Amino acid sequence: MTGFHEGYLSAFPESFFGRLEAGHGRKDVGGDRKMMTFETVTLAPIDLACVEPSLLTAEERTWLNDYHARVRKTHQGKVDAETGAWIEQATRAI
Repeated sequence: MTGFHEGYLSAFPESFFGRLEAGHGRKDVGGDRKMMTFETVTLAPIDLACVEPSLLTAEERTWLNDYHARVRKTHQGKVDAETGAWIEQATRAI
């Protein structure tokens, strides 16, 4: 398992530090050449309170909405009703 970390850190007091961390596992992609790829194995909502939609490109917005749809699908039917409702709200499309 490998961890990728992205974040923003500034010396300005009004700034914040945000850390996006996802565990990734390696898997064989098959084919004629021996190659590996990374696959995300930890899926959790990204806090939309920290996202300013007007600053996202169309590609970034699509990526975020697609990722959140994957989070919903992965957890659907595997959590209690209260947690499921929270996941629905936390992964809403923007």
